[in-house]
Amino acid sequence: MDNSMFNNKQHNKSYLSVVQLTLFLFCFLFHSLSHAVCGMDEDDDYYGNAETCPFKNAVEGTEGLAPGDVAFLNAVNATRIINRWYMRLMVGKPKLKISDFDNESGGIFTGLQAPIGSINQNLLMATLAGGYFWEQWALEFEILFSKRLDQSETINFAGIPVTGSFELNQAAAFLNAQYVFPRLFSWYPRRLQLHLDAGAGAALKATSSSLTVGAVGPISGSTRNVTAAANLGAGARYQVTANVLVDLAYRYFFLGKTTFGPIAAGANSLQFSAKKNQINGFFVGALYQF
Repeated sequence: MDNSMFNNKQHNKSYLSVVQLTLFLFCFLFHSLSHAVCGMDEDDDYYGNAETCPFKNAVEGTEGLAPGDVAFLNAVNATRIINRWYMRLMVGKPKLKISDFDNESGGIFTGLQAPIGSINQNLLMATLAGGYFWEQWALEFEILFSKRLDQSETINFAGIPVTGSFELNQAAAFLNAQYVFPRLFSWYPRRLQLHLDAGAGAALKATSSSLTVGAVGPISGSTRNVTAAANLGAGARYQVTANVLVDLAYRYFFLGKTTFGPIAAGANSLQFSAKKNQINGFFVGALYQF
């Protein structure tokens, strides 16, 4: 009798130990699994203290946040770049190419072949933009400024050296749309944003030209023209603070027809127009969101 009772007690203790061990292992595995599913394999700085599933899911928009956590959610949202007004400044030294020249001269210069095949220079340029982000889209107004272009060409015309000097000042304004790709992959940081840009607008070009024919001159002339313009771009920006992002983008601008001249000398005038005025290259800058 006593031995039976003793054996039952031993059996019960062993059973309880097995149950306790099983519960312990279950809790450990559940915690590990939940951490694997909801753990911070992302940017810890992005979520701050949000190292639990409720916070993470709330930030991701998959669950509602408890009222007591609203303040924290607002703090987290302050670092996101959606539904915000912003300003952006970018600078670069892209390549300017002016090509496809036509002779529009009069008088003795009518049959003159265009002295310039194309103009290729790297010029310092800047863009200033302001707009509004909502979700994955942005709409902005952008202005392009360019350093002055100086060009000089000398040709022989009927055995007489003809030297032309040209200056070009240009600027453009665009209405742009921007698309920010949603974060589809976990291998790049949440603060990194990849974007595409496109826009249309108008370009203002002011040219000054002078001509020296042999010992005569210089004779000068100037003109201004406004043409349709467009741009395309692709880039990446990284958020360094709640309000500041650094940006690197490749931009292409098409500024339309550009006219040099007329330079009038009595009944004779010299004028050339280029059908293509293109800018392409990298720009770097910063974006400030309000």
